[in-house]
Amino acid sequence: MLSQRIRGLAFGACIVSGSLLAAQNIMIGGDDSRQPRAAVKETPESKKAKADRDALADALLTRAYSLTKQTSDAEKAYILARLAEASTKTFPQRSKDWATETFSVTAGLPNDMQRAQNEISALNALAENDADAALDLLAKLETPKDRDGQPVPDLRNGVTTMLFQRYWQKNGMDGVDKLTAAARQLGESGAYPYMAISMLIRQVKAKNPDKAKDLINEALAYFNRRQTAGFANDQFAMFLRQNRAEIPTPLLKDLLEKLVAQAIATKDDPSVQSSMVMANEKGAAAKLNSAASILMFSLMPMINDLDPDWAKKLETQYQELKAAADVARAGEQRVTISRGFNAGGGAPPRAMMEEMQSMEIDDISQRDPQRALKMNAELTDPSVRAASGARLAAVIAKSNPEQADELLKKAKEAIADAKEPADKLRILVGLAQAQAAMNDKAAFETTLQSGYSLGEDLFRKGLDKNPNAPLFTQPGFDAMSRLTMSAVRVDYAATMNRIDAVRSPVLQALLLITAAEGLDPDARPRPRGMRIRIES
Repeated sequence: MLSQRIRGLAFGACIVSGSLLAAQNIMIGGDDSRQPRAAVKETPESKKAKADRDALADALLTRAYSLTKQTSDAEKAYILARLAEASTKTFPQRSKDWATETFSVTAGLPNDMQRAQNEISALNALAENDADAALDLLAKLETPKDRDGQPVPDLRNGVTTMLFQRYWQKNGMDGVDKLTAAARQLGESGAYPYMAISMLIRQVKAKNPDKAKDLINEALAYFNRRQTAGFANDQFAMFLRQNRAEIPTPLLKDLLEKLVAQAIATKDDPSVQSSMVMANEKGAAAKLNSAASILMFSLMPMINDLDPDWAKKLETQYQELKAAADVARAGEQRVTISRGFNAGGGAPPRAMMEEMQSMEIDDISQRDPQRALKMNAELTDPSVRAASGARLAAVIAKSNPEQADELLKKAKEAIADAKEPADKLRILVGLAQAQAAMNDKAAFETTLQSGYSLGEDLFRKGLDKNPNAPLFTQPGFDAMSRLTMSAVRVDYAATMNRIDAVRSPVLQALLLITAAEGLDPDARPRPRGMRIRIES
């Protein structure tokens, strides 16, 4: 069963890699900052409260848009894309208008990863309310140029799966030809959308099995048409797993041999960080630390079925694979795959992967606080561990107040010990989130002031040093966004005063958008990077 929970693509894009599990539930961290919750019966009071929140959000988004007059076109494109994302549910027509305007602005910008990211975000937002218009715009997206002679991830595939699904829901079999034409165009100019087409095949198969087989054969033909690597190969591996019953054994083995050869030959891109952590119910764990090893691990079930001797040989050659296979064979396991890339090139932030692991800790803290505490203790980055620990303190404050106090104490000590401003800010954000959750308003206000001052200073210095880097990668931006989402729920007026004092028009606009999102009680911060959680 494949289900997606999209949660905010801010730092990169990712395609699913699988596991040795025969059946798996895959949840992808992606684009929607709302956290679904059980439906609550509306009352006159709740309707009025929502109307009041929507009116405030409308004013904040309008104010953010007005600030684009003071920004560069590159900054304006990012602000417009964020506006489109933030308004999909509450203001659908404005979201469509902002998404369309994003493309008007990006048409005059260089064809690079930053432009592609903004266009994909706008297209994602547009697809929420107008799949037909989004599919038409998909054809206009350009493939980003190679970076330093190396192919860069084709971000178009990050939106295609969701877009194809929405188009199918609206048009059914009548829309298949248009979807396959879009897939061909993507395959001719970049990476073929194997994940999107695989989901389409599954739906078509239930209505027209012969048509589904034709789609499989056409998709297979695109694998050898151009050089593929990284995310594209991950998608193709998933396509093979989901459609293996329809692929002749000799052809499947030939394709697997090519994928393994490419994985072995490909050097990891320094701008991409990949990690897969497996743990079974007996406490055994294994970790894969490269995109190549994760891809090979995802292929192992098929390799073992086709040629057990080949599978054993690979496990012997690559100890990481053997360790992961041993964990998988020992019982049910939980798998977390984290992957992110720097859209501006160069290595991702030092602690990004552990930050993503801390998000996993946040996810399980409510249902299994003891396991969350154990995972927190295993984090190696002091600032990430302290920030995560502070958030955990809020969860266990009532059930274990002594341990909660100890975690908060450690977070405050870590702020004093931290040498890097970015580390201090990371911990301040975790502490503020904990104080907001614990309704410690006085302490929160103090932490908020410190966090905003430090965050804006880092952002301005980062912008001066790397003016062409994507805004969401600038130091301080992610932290200030998280602070804002917590703050607007605790004290709206105080939060507005902090945002009013921000001197950078682009940062002020982006924080206003985050504040508008934060007014929705179901909203949560948009994480950097992408996580994949696979559960049996």
